[in-house]
Formats: sequence, structure tokens, C-alpha cells
Amino acid sequence: MGKGVPSRRPGDPLASGRINQKRRTREAVLDAARTLLDEGRVPSVGEAADAALVGRTTAYRYFPTQESLILEASMDSVVDALDEPGGAEVDDTDDPAERVDRVLRTMHGRIAEHEAAFRAIIRLSLEKQARLEPGRPGEVRLLEGRRLTWMGDAVEPARDRLDEDVHDDLVAALAMLAGTESFIALKDACRVDDPHERSRIIRWTARMVLAGVLAQTEPEPG
Repeated sequence: MGKGVPSRRPGDPLASGRINQKRRTREAVLDAARTLLDEGRVPSVGEAADAALVGRTTAYRYFPTQESLILEASMDSVVDALDEPGGAEVDDTDDPAERVDRVLRTMHGRIAEHEAAFRAIIRLSLEKQARLEPGRPGEVRLLEGRRLTWMGDAVEPARDRLDEDVHDDLVAALAMLAGTESFIALKDACRVDDPHERSRIIRWTARMVLAGVLAQTEPEPG
């Protein structure tokens, strides 16, 4: 997901007309939303538009809902960090443990840098869930992001050694550890204030989970 370069959809306001100007306008709304998130606030589309000095009607053309705005604004920093050169390069090693560790290090760095923003996203997600029936069609899962994809890629070298259900469980477990929730819980519930220590504990847990699963695939001696 490139920053400010969304995929084209039917009716996409960026598909025609003054495309460069529209992109700048859209990015201005996103930048305003990111600034407000970093302050610990969860902006509505209208509030982000006001902060960006963009008309609210215009902003709603790009972001029809608060969830669509928050999802993109919050994910950009982590996505960019993983996609940029040197961010979380994993293709130069076939060691799943090392690949998982690199992804976690990169994600934790961005979460620590924007912790107030990610806390705000969790709050919005919980508030939204409280208002909706579980499994309601069209529900936006703000906390999912792309962590399943990243962890699936990280354990790919071990894919052939794992049954499908075991592989899926492993990816889900690692994706759970990769999120903001565990990073914040270690601080709030376990009193681990140092973000480097929180990252170390989560990465250690991920290594133990991965090692335990892969050990089950080793042939028994004799």
C-alpha cells in the first residue's frame, strides 16, 4: 500500500480530472489524521478535513467513513517501514526464526514511535465493536492490518513441513504477537515500560512458539 497512491475503484475520485491536485488533497487529509492520532485523538473525517484546511465534502469523497481514514492513516508508517529497503528484509535468509524476528523488530519500532496513535486505534476498535453485533457484514477490522500476510511470508521457508491447520494456527499466533495489543499489554498490565524490553519479550515468545511448532515436525530418533 503506497503512501497516497490508493488502488483504483469504480467511482474513485482519483481516477480522472486533476489527479495530482487530488492526490495532494487526499494526502493532506491523511497527514492531518496522522498528526491527530499521534496526539492520542481519533479524528472524524470532518475533523481531519478541518485540520487540513480541506472541505469536508471533498474529504468524504476520499474517505467515506472514519474507519477507512483511520485504517489507512495508521497503517502507512508500519507498511512503509516494512516495504522500504532495509526495513524488514527477509529474503536473504531461509531461517523462519530470523525472518519473524526482523518483522517484529520493524513493527515494534514503528509502534513505539507512534504509540499514542495505535492506542487511539485500539480504543476506536473497541468502541466500534461495542456498538455492532459480532460478525456484522461490512465490519472493518481496524486491528488486523497486514500482519497475517507479513507473518505468512516470514514462515514461508517452513511451509512444506507443516500441515495446513498447523501452519494457519502458527501464522495466527505470530500475528497476534506482532500487533499493538501485546506491546501495550506488557506496559499496562505487566509494568514493562521500556519499549526495547517489551520488544525483546515478545520476540522471545515468538521464537519459543515457532521452535515448539517446528520441533513437532522433526522425525523421532530411532
